[in-house]
Amino acid sequence: MNEELKDYFKNMFSDIDPNIALDDDQIKAIMTDDNYVLILAGAGTGKTTTMVGKVKYLVDIKKVDPSKILVISYTKKAVEELRTLINDEFNINADVTTFHSLAYKYVRKIFEGKKCQIVDYNIREQIFYDYINELYRRRKIYDLMNTFTAETVGNKHFGYGSFLYKNYYKFEDYDHYFNEYKEYKIEEAKSIGIEKVVEELIDKKINADEYITSIKGELVKSAAEAKIANFLFKHGIEYQYEKVYDRIVEDRKVYKPDFTLNLAGVPVYLEYFGLNDEKYLKEKEKKIAMHKAHNNKFICVDKTSLDALEERLDFELKNMGFIYRDRSYIDIYTQLLDTKRLTEIYKLKNLFYSAVDRIKENVQRADYLNIVNRYIEACDNADEKEQMKKQFAYIDQFYKYYSNRLINASTYGFDYSDLLYYSNKYLANKEFIGDFDYEYIIIDEYQDISDGEYSLARNTSNKTSAKVFAVGDDWQSIYSFRGSNIGYITRFADYFDYPTILSIKRTYRNSQELVDIAGSFIKENPDQISKDLISFKHLDRPIHFVKYDDRDGDRIDEASEYNKLRDLIIKIHDTWPSHSILVLGRTNAMIDKMFEYNTDFIDDLDTKIRIENVHDLKLDGMTIHKSKGLTFDEVIIIGMTKEFPTDHLDYYWLLELFKPQIPQESIKYAEERRVFYVAMTRTKNNVFVMYNMNTKNRSEFVDELLTKSKDIQ
Repeated sequence: MNEELKDYFKNMFSDIDPNIALDDDQIKAIMTDDNYVLILAGAGTGKTTTMVGKVKYLVDIKKVDPSKILVISYTKKAVEELRTLINDEFNINADVTTFHSLAYKYVRKIFEGKKCQIVDYNIREQIFYDYINELYRRRKIYDLMNTFTAETVGNKHFGYGSFLYKNYYKFEDYDHYFNEYKEYKIEEAKSIGIEKVVEELIDKKINADEYITSIKGELVKSAAEAKIANFLFKHGIEYQYEKVYDRIVEDRKVYKPDFTLNLAGVPVYLEYFGLNDEKYLKEKEKKIAMHKAHNNKFICVDKTSLDALEERLDFELKNMGFIYRDRSYIDIYTQLLDTKRLTEIYKLKNLFYSAVDRIKENVQRADYLNIVNRYIEACDNADEKEQMKKQFAYIDQFYKYYSNRLINASTYGFDYSDLLYYSNKYLANKEFIGDFDYEYIIIDEYQDISDGEYSLARNTSNKTSAKVFAVGDDWQSIYSFRGSNIGYITRFADYFDYPTILSIKRTYRNSQELVDIAGSFIKENPDQISKDLISFKHLDRPIHFVKYDDRDGDRIDEASEYNKLRDLIIKIHDTWPSHSILVLGRTNAMIDKMFEYNTDFIDDLDTKIRIENVHDLKLDGMTIHKSKGLTFDEVIIIGMTKEFPTDHLDYYWLLELFKPQIPQESIKYAEERRVFYVAMTRTKNNVFVMYNMNTKNRSEFVDELLTKSKDIQ
């Protein structure tokens, strides 16, 4: 490398962040220009920096047209981060998108001239509700419930709500049943305290791991937006969430204010700014200026604590002239029930949609009837064969009902399975239309890729002759329940001919001692790609084991862990007052129990947690899956129990039949091992593993890690 290029890489990020310095592995990855490249980027090694550096290098040095560079990630949040760096900071107009948006772009081209619509959660809920209503009217509900039981589905957790079991026969349709159910639930809530019931339900919707929803059932971007929507609803203020602004704005972009309120027929626009970095401050200033220029009534709310957020809203709304018409808890509870109309049959709904999605995602979906019928006919047990026939008759009926509802004379509706299916079919079989002429495809979080997403990337590459630059870490592949297939990264050479595989080995997050212990733990799986991460940071004892005992005589004391947790957090805070602390649990329930078992814990905005009378505490709590990609000073892992959460529906025969062909790993609990690895590597400093002295309830990972910590340290 000549001196000029060395200087280029040395100063690549200097205008954005002078603290970012590319290491030799990152520079080698950026400069490698082979057809198919896999970059194995371990936890904390600067994956995003490498990807952004690759794009800048292609434009600056290789003189690639920015519009010919496609950058794909999975979540809107990840895409926003990449867009901020690539599009805004470096002013490079590359196409940065999610797989979902890329597929939708293709589908709109395929069905040009048709009104295309994304099928969201609410549409799917309505379709299943209508389907059940139709079965009810045809007097099929009893037969349906008998056909799908815990025994026939093979899942002891499967079932229906008790009110439905006891009362289904009294009603002519699901509408009448649901109205009666609401009355029953309201009376039940009154008897135990309707305010408590309502607030607990609202908290669950706000603290959901994936989909955060308001009282009205709107899917919102953050807990803070849910808090704002709920404040407006509770006080009887009419609003619409993300309604399209009806005037042309800069660059003719579609502008959707967070909330459009109605003040005596006059719109009032409310924006919530959840970040305070330079980009968001500029965006805030632009929006304030735009609304001022249009003489709009505008309310701006910045990120703050929950209490302060509501105080700020209260002040701004009253100052604007809004008069509250507070809703009763009965009204709020009725609205909450209306957003969960299928709650008594949600397990049936999940089973049906899981089956439909598996069929639709399968490459042989056009032949699904023959595949299922052959499978059923091959069954030797006459009773089981009859049972499968009956179940499939219902699921196939719903499959066709759902498909017909999606496509009609005026609108073509597409769920994610459809977007991938039609995009791949189009790319594989039709002449490529030059609107999507890419030279480079850069894929983020490659370890999370599914069959359909791999096909989308591969088919795009084939059609455009684009080079593929995939970045990921097989040690952090934890989304098989969403369809991700670890084989695409561990067997990369099977899917891309003669690839170049490189590693970024220097971690800027964890100490070398933690790297060694966590690495030894993950390498117990021989199917993982072996790599040795390097760190310049050192800590003598990065993993601390904190004991508690849930035995209280003959009973189990579940609160014991959470009482010990409170003491541990205060001890960490006293030792390092400025450090951020993250509490990680395998499930949402583990985090929720913090507030249930120890009332000193107070649930705050987003994932923030407060402790009574403890000041200046930076404390968050979330699931391990939600924490992926995040970094905190100190990490506490709770809920290290013997049983791992599993999706029992995965073992249903029809789901198994259309299950993606994921490589079988030769070690028990392979993915759970990766989940625990992700948890350990969220820290800059220490990991505190809480474990039960009662070995009957303790995860075997704890004992393994205890041994490794002693061996390596």
